[in-house]
Amino acid sequence: MHTPTSLQRRLLGAIHHAAEVEADLRGDPEAKGTDVRRVSDHVDRLAEIAAMVGLPAQWIQYERAAGARGSGWDPQQEYLGAAHIDRDALVRGFTTRIAELQEWAVLQATADASGLLRGADAHEAREAFGRTMGQAWELAGAVGHALELTDVEVRGAWDKVGHRLAHYSDQLSDYTRSCLHLAFHRVSQVDFHRDGIVWLVLKEAGVTHEDVSRVMLSTPDQMIAAARTYLENHSGARGHIEAAEPGHLIGEAIRTATNTAAEVGAAHNDDWSGVDAQPSTPEPGVEP
Repeated sequence: MHTPTSLQRRLLGAIHHAAEVEADLRGDPEAKGTDVRRVSDHVDRLAEIAAMVGLPAQWIQYERAAGARGSGWDPQQEYLGAAHIDRDALVRGFTTRIAELQEWAVLQATADASGLLRGADAHEAREAFGRTMGQAWELAGAVGHALELTDVEVRGAWDKVGHRLAHYSDQLSDYTRSCLHLAFHRVSQVDFHRDGIVWLVLKEAGVTHEDVSRVMLSTPDQMIAAARTYLENHSGARGHIEAAEPGHLIGEAIRTATNTAAEVGAAHNDDWSGVDAQPSTPEPGVEP
């Protein structure tokens, strides 16, 4: 038998309770399909984060199915052993999230250097990008803390900063202005609402800003500043971006995204009748 850590148990409990809410909504004829999909998305995201911090899929599946069946949550539950968890793969996943943040930092610095972020919509676009990067930074740090990364593992995740700056700067130097705006917009429009419940669970489990900072060796602002310095010292990175009216592309991106979201929302059918509310039977992960 195996006992989860306090943080892991919090995540398992959140999965259980969210799956129970989802099942209740599916059984309510007056519930809106959008509400069902939103809660289902929360369950999916909680399960993803649980896997990122090393929880066995067997345990995750068990609690998800138990919650959907309406079985009571047992905060003292012990679990059967599960398949070997590849820690190296989990650490590589953390490293990948650091690399993604560094790519975003170069994207922000390149957008600034190109003059893309000007005009009436520039402030809104920069704020949206900053929120996305900040939330991704916090979540990556919380996951790193939950993995109980050693100092060696943390340094290993951050030790290729210079190489990544060069790599991403070279990539972006070949972007046209239109491609640059699309890349910037794609990041700034990431919806982090689904991570709100995840961050709440992690904070309730005791994750603090200090915990996050221990594994996140640079803040988003520091990462962007380093990218700006690199671009200033390698000015060719901005030379290939074609000229365009400052601010026009950002504004067009925001308008296009708003119109697209409205069209998708109008076309989405809220009728979820006929959806199977019964969970699939998981592999046995717990003693009966």
